[in-house]
Amino acid sequence: MEVDATLTADEYFPEASCRTGEPHPVYVRLIGLVDYPQFNGHEVVLKGQDPNNSEKCTLVVDGEDRSVHPKNFELF
Repeated sequence: MEVDATLTADEYFPEASCRTGEPHPVYVRLIGLVDYPQFNGHEVVLKGQDPNNSEKCTLVVDGEDRSVHPKNFELF
């Protein structure tokens, strides 16, 4: 797994979990969403890498799977 060397420890964990499909639920907070600003600050479950887009992760937001860039969530 190649990881960007500029990631902080808090950014690395969700990114690594997303890429490896961590079996235990990982909770993250949504940040920086432009198209859906109403979800910023929401705590959601990181489900894993988006099977349709290798640059995004799947998160469970309000009971639905959503595809989100790793830059738009943080571990808390």
